[in-house]
Amino acid sequence: MLCTPEQFKGRIGYFIFVDRFCRGNESPLNPVEGRILKDWEDSVPNWWPNEKGEYPNNYFYGGDLQGITRRLSYLKMLFGVDLLYISPISKTPSSHHYDVDDQHVIDPWIGSWEDYKRMCDKTHSLKMLVCQDLVFNHMGAYSKIFQEALNNPNSHYHNWFEWGENGEPIFWYGIKEMPQCNKLNHEYQEYILSVVETYLKAGADGIRLDLGEHLPRELMYKIMDKAKSINPDVLIVSEMWDLATENGNRQIFDGEAHSVMNYPLGDAICRWLRYGNYMHFEYTVKELAKYPKQVQDVLWNFLDSHDNPRLANLLVAPGMQQDPFKGRLWRMEDRFMLPNGQCDTYAFRKFEAENDGKFDLSRAYELSKMASLIQYVMPGNPIIYYGTEVGLTGYKDPWNRKPYPWDNVNEDMLEHYSRLGRLRKKNEDILRDGSLDFYVDSKKAVIRRKKDDEEIEGLLILLNTVGGDVEAGLAIAEMIASLSIPTVSLVLGGGHSIGVPMAVSADYSFAVPSATMVIHPVRSNGMFIGVAQTYRNMEKIQDRITTFISEHSRASQKRLEELMLDTSQLVKDVGTMLEGKEAVKEGLIDEVGGIKEALAKLYEMIEKEC
Repeated sequence: MLCTPEQFKGRIGYFIFVDRFCRGNESPLNPVEGRILKDWEDSVPNWWPNEKGEYPNNYFYGGDLQGITRRLSYLKMLFGVDLLYISPISKTPSSHHYDVDDQHVIDPWIGSWEDYKRMCDKTHSLKMLVCQDLVFNHMGAYSKIFQEALNNPNSHYHNWFEWGENGEPIFWYGIKEMPQCNKLNHEYQEYILSVVETYLKAGADGIRLDLGEHLPRELMYKIMDKAKSINPDVLIVSEMWDLATENGNRQIFDGEAHSVMNYPLGDAICRWLRYGNYMHFEYTVKELAKYPKQVQDVLWNFLDSHDNPRLANLLVAPGMQQDPFKGRLWRMEDRFMLPNGQCDTYAFRKFEAENDGKFDLSRAYELSKMASLIQYVMPGNPIIYYGTEVGLTGYKDPWNRKPYPWDNVNEDMLEHYSRLGRLRKKNEDILRDGSLDFYVDSKKAVIRRKKDDEEIEGLLILLNTVGGDVEAGLAIAEMIASLSIPTVSLVLGGGHSIGVPMAVSADYSFAVPSATMVIHPVRSNGMFIGVAQTYRNMEKIQDRITTFISEHSRASQKRLEELMLDTSQLVKDVGTMLEGKEAVKEGLIDEVGGIKEALAKLYEMIEKEC
């Protein structure tokens, strides 16, 4: 088992898609055949197919290494970022650069090796680290290496690739731009090791291996040994889409990598917040707890990336239906299947273009704040996908790869991520090495990070529930009310039924403007009342609820009973539905606000306790 590279623990990561982050070279770029240079302010990339029905990804915005270097202080000072994850930068026909050519050569539009070294030097001067994305599973179909192998079977490059029985190249998942490499070929392995050496000696502190779970064990060991011979404190992160405990995955248990891309956590968070799928969230966190501690400490925790829609879209936008069979929330192509079993790609892209950004953004951002808060308190490194922290939206490629909106940032989201950065730094010791305890059900999640020798200073309770078991809800409410530490509750979606006493049980309560709270009489199943004893029992339970609420809020018991018996609001029931401001007016909730306000109040109460 590998030891955790100590210098990577507790850091806040930032994934930069180089072409779309910042244009540092203001001089006109040299024209390149097949490339389209777009204005930075033109944030809608080309999405329509060419005459062959292809989506070539040949539109560029001119982001480069100089631009990254220019903005390093911005990332460090504003968001607390101290770990950069840089997308591939070798010369390719596409703007995403995952169809790599020779990785010893940097795309001239992105910069030079001198630019790369300057970026790394500046990063290190700010006490930040660099991890470089490298691609070894496949190569680009238009690379000089592959073209020579394709046209000359006697070329020594021919054995660098995999070929079918008919002599045709094998492409990664059938993608014609990405011929699959023969990763067992000794000569190709030597090439891979030389690329690793080149980047580490140029200043990179770690390597992210694209599709690392598909690299053979023998090669992974060689990469690790080569990297550690150059830098003993290097970090190797393998891309893995599934949980490392499933499907025979072995990499973090056999010492092939220090860590993996923790996509399952982001998927679980989004499913829970959007669909209330708490069981999937619970299962995922329990499985992550099985990872070795040294792996947990440097897990790369993502909410979104260049492969899936932006966080705001995942949480609110239409078309993001849950797909438990394929495991990725963002798969929606099934809605556009043709009779031949193929996806109607044009219709799919058209749907995305027409719907991008046309949803409740205020709701999306509130849920994004909740998702990112969970991300930041989990073991490992939270990784921000560039632009999510300032409110960028977008479906899948190309809308999830818009240029960074330097002149049009969402100030509220920016401030939220700034606060999260300060939260991480203020509690660095706990979040670097602290243990994880959690409880989750359909109504709530309680996540606790602590060191064995430290006490919890305060508790934030996040609520989004339609109600449920009365006895369980009251027990939780009584427990929260009896805590000796400051407590703050926040109703983000619903605080219905037994959720009302849970919301008021804290020392101070908030609700977002769009939140709803439903107050209605106690019942068993439907509206049926059996015998007199049943009625009296339910009457006593109802009295317990209204008494608790009145004692922990500004609402009187008489007024609560009036709201419960209102017949003018709910079509098939009696009771009252209150939105955020109405709940404050009725005295149930102390204040309208979101994550920012709730955290600020909790810190204020903690400081008064000291």
